[in-house]
Amino acid sequence: MNSLNIDTNQDSPTNLFGLSSSPNPLSNNPPSVLTDLQGLTSQQLLQLAGQKLIEAYENNLEATSSIAYAAGSIFNHNFVINAQIAFGKDFDINKAQTWGTEVLGENYGVLPHVRFLFDSKMNGANAAYGESTNTIYINRSFLKKNIDNSTAIGTALVEEIGHFLDAYASPVDSPGDEGEILAGLVSGKIYSPTELRLLKAEDDSDVFKIGRQYVDVELSINAAPTSLQFNLNKTNLKTTETLSINGGWVYDTNGATDLSFVDFWIEKSDGTFVDVADATSFTPWSSNNLWGGFNYSLSLGALNLTSGNYSLWAKAYDKAGASTDWLEKAFSINTAPTSLQFNLNSSSVTTTGTLSINGGWVYDTNGATDLSRVDFWLKKSDGTFVDVANVTSFTPWSSNNLWGSFNYSLSLGALNLTAGNYSLWAKAYDKAGASTDWLEKAFSITQNNISFSSFNVFDAAGDSTNNIVFQGGAIRLNYGLSNGTSLSNVRLEAVKSGSIFNLGTWSGASLSNALINLNNFSSLTGGDYLFRAVARSTSGQDFFSSSQSIKILSWSQAGNTTYGTFAANTLNYSGALGTGTVVVGRGGTDTLNLSSIARANVTNINGVSLGSFNSLSSTNQAIFRGTAFDYLTLADGREIYFQGIENLRFSDNSTLELQVRTNDTYYKDQWNLRVSDVDSAWRFTRGSTGVLLVSLDTGILTAPGATGGITDISTGRLITDATDDDNFNDYGHGHSATSVMASIANNSSGIAGINWNSSVYMTDVYNGVNLQQGIKDAISYARARNLRVVFQGGVQGEGWLTSGGTQAQLEQLIKDNSDIAIFAVAAGNGGPGGNINDPNYLTSVSGVAKLQTTHSNVMSVGALQRTSSATVNGLSNAAGVNIASYSNRGSNLTLMAATDSPAMNKFGNMSYFGGTSCANPNMAGITSLVWSVNSNLNGGQLRQILIDTATDLGTAGKDNTFGNGVVNADAAVRRALALSRNNQLASLYSGRSQFA
Repeated sequence: MNSLNIDTNQDSPTNLFGLSSSPNPLSNNPPSVLTDLQGLTSQQLLQLAGQKLIEAYENNLEATSSIAYAAGSIFNHNFVINAQIAFGKDFDINKAQTWGTEVLGENYGVLPHVRFLFDSKMNGANAAYGESTNTIYINRSFLKKNIDNSTAIGTALVEEIGHFLDAYASPVDSPGDEGEILAGLVSGKIYSPTELRLLKAEDDSDVFKIGRQYVDVELSINAAPTSLQFNLNKTNLKTTETLSINGGWVYDTNGATDLSFVDFWIEKSDGTFVDVADATSFTPWSSNNLWGGFNYSLSLGALNLTSGNYSLWAKAYDKAGASTDWLEKAFSINTAPTSLQFNLNSSSVTTTGTLSINGGWVYDTNGATDLSRVDFWLKKSDGTFVDVANVTSFTPWSSNNLWGSFNYSLSLGALNLTAGNYSLWAKAYDKAGASTDWLEKAFSITQNNISFSSFNVFDAAGDSTNNIVFQGGAIRLNYGLSNGTSLSNVRLEAVKSGSIFNLGTWSGASLSNALINLNNFSSLTGGDYLFRAVARSTSGQDFFSSSQSIKILSWSQAGNTTYGTFAANTLNYSGALGTGTVVVGRGGTDTLNLSSIARANVTNINGVSLGSFNSLSSTNQAIFRGTAFDYLTLADGREIYFQGIENLRFSDNSTLELQVRTNDTYYKDQWNLRVSDVDSAWRFTRGSTGVLLVSLDTGILTAPGATGGITDISTGRLITDATDDDNFNDYGHGHSATSVMASIANNSSGIAGINWNSSVYMTDVYNGVNLQQGIKDAISYARARNLRVVFQGGVQGEGWLTSGGTQAQLEQLIKDNSDIAIFAVAAGNGGPGGNINDPNYLTSVSGVAKLQTTHSNVMSVGALQRTSSATVNGLSNAAGVNIASYSNRGSNLTLMAATDSPAMNKFGNMSYFGGTSCANPNMAGITSLVWSVNSNLNGGQLRQILIDTATDLGTAGKDNTFGNGVVNADAAVRRALALSRNNQLASLYSGRSQFA
């Protein structure tokens, strides 16, 4: 333990105990009390003394430790000076210091006793000291009242030790209440001369009867109030405002009822004081009645105070005249602005007009630069107020800079006010928050007329007749308002024979190309309509645009639509089909027979005349119900939308061929193109260099000296490596599959491949790389060149699921690349006549094809055989079809594609390529065409388009024999094209709802 360093200089403020003896009288004392005293202030020692006295009372212990702590507070700081003030010149300071040394050294030989008496014995005193008995008497009620205020108890104990020291070290009783003086000094109180005179003149003597003995005592009757505290409700006031306090508090150990008043004074900025009204009413706190609460208000108007900084000084007194210390709270007084004045430039404005002021004025005795703002509010006719923009800029008047001028303008348009009577309320504030009185100026608002600067509606389909729309179609709306600031809403109305149909409501003052789906309005049937926009103002008044004529052509899917099949069909058109007709040819070489229509009665086809029409360059199709249609406009106003049609025949038996023909030797035999309408899809695309075809098969012949060669396939489009030899079983399987997908077209030999332009990445997964490596290689190649990838998987059987890794790894590879890759995988030849024996071929596809169930970018492809044929316009078509007997099927079959298709083999001969191995490249080639017209699609979206647009076979809807039907290239390309050209319009429909 570090010993205490005692400074024997009696006048030093750092003297710890004020003890002058030397050597240090405390250096050999036991450590307990000295350890507790280390570094403690007098206030902390008073608190500890009170705590120890409470413990002594509650546990029936000697009070020696509480006296030791109280003595510590007495001798801790400036004892010599304090003793001279409290006891006078006759007091023996050295004797008192010796006593302090002994007590702090725990030599308790000369120590007053402590007794705890009932209140009835104490004559109202908190504590007392009897010299004859050398006993300090403590009032039990006082202890209980102050159980949570040990400092007050410690202070009372110090006062009585002061009486003891006076008796111990003074030859005569010091005048007045020397104990209270000492206790106050120890607590840090600074006495004024007047207060000391009063205390020196006080008679604190009394006589207690204790048992049969009468004891002369000196009393500690009253403890001064403490802890005066409050805050001003406002610290910046005008000269006429009220200075107020809510929730002031003061503490009195004798209870709040002992409080007399709080004395208030105002100190001016020049240092002079003004005595003001006092607070004289106190409310005891319900949780502790030693605390008294008070409120206070002082009207400043009568004091004639000027602007400046002030302080409110306060001191609380009890009924005995004891007081707290002074408490000071600063505030300022500011002279409020006055004489706010202005006039409105106009007392009548429109709902979209501007309310304005030129030459407003306000006066501030502190100068115009002291002005902060003019706060404006609009009062409505119903009595409610709207807070509006304020003025914050003022210009001092050159003749008197105490006046500030301002201008003001308020645009009413954004407030959406209706016509009526209003007033503008204003109040000017200075920077201190003082303000003028409110000023009110009345005005009126009149309704502002809304007018249309533009309005038009038109058919959204994009055909050549903007003012004619199919029933259930869509229209576009545009409008603009020249004055729409009082606008509530704009609605679009269609009017027919007095009936009004509301087609939607908008809130903006302008609208551009809003899409409205008429299919949502079943009552909007065929006929002539007037369309108009109606703007409603905030006051409920309607303003109309000009009207526009729109003809709605009667149409329904059931009554005005003609469908073909997978085969070559002649579809007859007649006037009975209505003013609006839709023809969907689907597969085969289909003819639309217009036997009742002469060429001269055709106004246009796809927006151009019949004579100017070129099927390869015509891209102006109409978009209707989610897909793209060719269209004919007839002179009498009828319109025909059609797709999947290869020929038009007119009343004179002349024809217009729409499909694309090639000059390849075996093109006429390629029934696989017709059953899936590939030669119609060629009108829109023959493949894109942005799409990569990948053959996961037996490769293609590249090895020198090997048997066969590459026939009718452009080597410039092939991406090969040394592992590609196509010699698996000396069959040429990979060459035939690639021929179906990508043979050279229009070279007067061989066949026409489905895709004429895309590169083909050749991978030999039979004698070259494993399946997973082949997929990775192609993906890496495609990603490096930002290509979309269509895989044809000429693989069947379960073993391929783990070729090059686990099945989980294969699935992850497929999933991770669904944004750019789609897989067309052979369903398998597991049935009779097939090359694998799969007992489950009737209920499930084989191998990798099964992954179509869990991966949206995988398609299992079944083999569709032609059971009978028909030649139309020199082209071989299927007249009957069925699933090949060997082809796997089941609930996980995605789609069908043609098998037994003409293909060029590696020996340079045309042969009919069979099995699901042929269906698969047919599917892959068609898929690549669809992706060629819309590269924004991912693999899953692309598969969904192929499913939605397939030609249904067998039982209506998806079934376990034909899956979702046979793939239709023309329908799929048109759907993808529509989504690319006008996604918003095409996306009104999804699934097979276009034309199932």
